[in-house]
Amino acid sequence: MLKNKRTDILRYIVYIVSFGFLFYIMKCCPMINDDFKFLTYHSGSLSEMWSTSLYYGNGRLLGNFLSILLVNHPLLIALQKSTVIFLIIFLLSKIFAYGSREKELPVYVVSYITVMAVSPRVLQEVFTWFTCFQNYVMPIAGLLICLYLIRIEENKKLRTPIFVLIFLFGFTSQLYLELNTGANIFLAGVLFLVCLRHNKKRTAKSAVLLLSTLLGGALMFVIPKAFVDSERARLMSKYRGVHLDSFSDFRRTFVDNSLKSLFKLEASIIPVLILSVCVFIIISKFCTNNKIKSFGKFSVMLFPIFNIVFQTLSSIQPGERRLLYIPLFLTSFFLFAAGLIIAVLSMERGFERDAAGIALVMSAVSFMPVTIISPFGARCAYLYIFFLFCTAVSMFVYLIKKNMISSTAVLVLSVTACVLTVHIGMSYCNIENMSRERDRYIRTQLENSNCAVIEIPHVPNHYMHDSAVYMYGAYYYREKPFDTEFVYTDNIPNSLAE
Repeated sequence: MLKNKRTDILRYIVYIVSFGFLFYIMKCCPMINDDFKFLTYHSGSLSEMWSTSLYYGNGRLLGNFLSILLVNHPLLIALQKSTVIFLIIFLLSKIFAYGSREKELPVYVVSYITVMAVSPRVLQEVFTWFTCFQNYVMPIAGLLICLYLIRIEENKKLRTPIFVLIFLFGFTSQLYLELNTGANIFLAGVLFLVCLRHNKKRTAKSAVLLLSTLLGGALMFVIPKAFVDSERARLMSKYRGVHLDSFSDFRRTFVDNSLKSLFKLEASIIPVLILSVCVFIIISKFCTNNKIKSFGKFSVMLFPIFNIVFQTLSSIQPGERRLLYIPLFLTSFFLFAAGLIIAVLSMERGFERDAAGIALVMSAVSFMPVTIISPFGARCAYLYIFFLFCTAVSMFVYLIKKNMISSTAVLVLSVTACVLTVHIGMSYCNIENMSRERDRYIRTQLENSNCAVIEIPHVPNHYMHDSAVYMYGAYYYREKPFDTEFVYTDNIPNSLAE
């Protein structure tokens, strides 16, 4: 009893500290790229902002609306983003460790690492970039709420409210991003079939989720057809989508996007290591075929080792990198994927095996559409990476239940989470300081200089996605938007260097 109380107190302390940290780093995020553009849509009228969102030219109704509504309120942005990220980590631990309070804390730590230790090139777009956050992260939170409500055992009095909440979050999670819309429908369909066969008491809730995702998905694709003017339609036709005019276009886009997506795992080394170790232990302990066991253990450890070794070889030139790296990377990745499949099949039947298998399938399903869209951004790879690392969380819980995770391993993970926290915190502190100085420099130049073009430096940080420099003209101007042109320079102005 006393031990459980201490565990609960420790867990709540970890929750409070991690949320405080998330709020701090989200508060450090400056406006970048589309944030400036959406600021021009912000007005005092909710109806005007809703109309702008509706007629924007895509089906991302809620993503557009939240971006326009909150973009001018930095503290609300920080609170919203930190709350949603915390909710994702919290719900992962609740879903996978459901019914076992003593397992929630280590599972929360692993979930925290798998969410926060993703490649900075991905997080700089989906976390740092506010308007991007709305479309790429918000639907994941909505989906996890639905999955948690399906997972829990409700009493009869709460049955109707839970059904309503599942429908509400399932429907609204479809109005952020096309990729998530399709993936959510597929997941809801798979979940319905699994419940229909193995868990009939959750069939009704999974059916509600399937219905809500279908209806929300239909609305997502109807909106840009029914609510758009001709000029906006012309602009959106050049936006991200499938633009393939020939087989050579398909082949080039498929190869380039596949490699770019897979390379995002290169810098996600900590979650990859956690996944690899879990897979290695599962294959070692539960695979009954010795030949497959030997192959699986070899294949799953090759990928993280290869990445670690290669990243230390900084002397390799870019040309040699392409010749040496790509074939070795692809070979090690496909062996890694084979090891994942072997591990899932080696697990005993139960929730963890089903969850790991579904997460692995969803990772592949989320990966495929990304291979044929253009233009490609690192954020496009976020969903498949998220599902892949959900496999790690599920396997970790499986090993805990089999008493194969020692207290030493939990301690190592906890220390890793702390080091990761310090590293990310220092990075975002640096982003805030440099962005504040750059803002001061730009305003000084606008006041004291008549130059039509102002050179500004990049913020040199992996967690900062600072690409669309022309957007600065929507926020920084003398008399009217875009009356001053901004360009990036590698030379840091003296006022910023001092």
